[in-house]
Amino acid sequence: MKNTNDLELVAAAGFNVVTGPATRSWLDNARAAGLGVLAFPGVTAGPQFDREKGAKVLQAFDRHRAVWGWYLSDEPDLHRIDPVHVAEACRWWKQAGATKPVAITVYHGATAAHYGVEADVVFVDRYPVPWQPLAGFSQQLQLARLAIGPKKKLVGVVQAFDWSYHTDAISAPGPFRPPTYDELRCMTYCALVQGADGLFYYTFDDGRWRMREHLGTWRDLHAVVSEVNARQALFAGKRKWWPKQHTYPNPSDGFNEALDSSIISALLVVKRGQGDCPGGEYLVAVNTTSRTIEYVINSPWRGLLYVPVFGEQRVIGLVNDRLRDVFGPYAVRVYGPVRFDR
Repeated sequence: MKNTNDLELVAAAGFNVVTGPATRSWLDNARAAGLGVLAFPGVTAGPQFDREKGAKVLQAFDRHRAVWGWYLSDEPDLHRIDPVHVAEACRWWKQAGATKPVAITVYHGATAAHYGVEADVVFVDRYPVPWQPLAGFSQQLQLARLAIGPKKKLVGVVQAFDWSYHTDAISAPGPFRPPTYDELRCMTYCALVQGADGLFYYTFDDGRWRMREHLGTWRDLHAVVSEVNARQALFAGKRKWWPKQHTYPNPSDGFNEALDSSIISALLVVKRGQGDCPGGEYLVAVNTTSRTIEYVINSPWRGLLYVPVFGEQRVIGLVNDRLRDVFGPYAVRVYGPVRFDR
């Protein structure tokens, strides 16, 4: 974000963390709006990493209550920065007295195995709309989670801008557009299924794209974030393994453009319900393609005759413990909740 005048609007829309500079005025304004800040310290990991300047920033602001974390490296894989430099900077930052998490962002999820060694939080940014398959976003998060293991924090950065404002950064010819509501929602739930611990949306204002000038995208994003907040208990749910089996009645529907399963899924356990999301087990399934697909998956819950489809005011029958449903383009289905006492 560029302007502190936007902080109250962003907070009112349901966001709780923004990016911004490590300055007194920015942090104080964010704190007043009830927002945390992923702070840019004015130094970045690399061969020219300025420890003296970093030490001054840490001393001045690490204890500020608005600082959510420190952003030390943006896409080092694209900038060909030696992972050793990134690890050294992250390690030094923590040894120098940082009490807030150290974060980096990678573009290629698998490179988190090299760049995320010393980081506390790894972000993955892949902005595919409309010049790449949306499935690539899901795939890169999956690769990052596999690269960093189950314990390190992973954040998915969802595209919320139009590439026509940044044509100098990509080689695709266009035409370009911002993501639709269905695409925003799909990427959000892809992050949940792939094991992300948090979500960021890029961007509100980067000096070119200004969300205030794109009310349709802002309305769609607001709706998605409102749903995430209403379902916080689901998004904080714990993943549970089950012997999943799935089939596609039309075999050609089986793979997306990234050669992963067209529909991805995860079983989540919500121990303590919150708001509109009661406790229980939920099966989340997401169509990562622009195709309408019929899908069959075995139920994690044996012996049931039907399960509710969360948020859709319908139930779906089970035949031989198998669930069959039709997914529209980029559709999200949440089945459950099924109570623990079953």
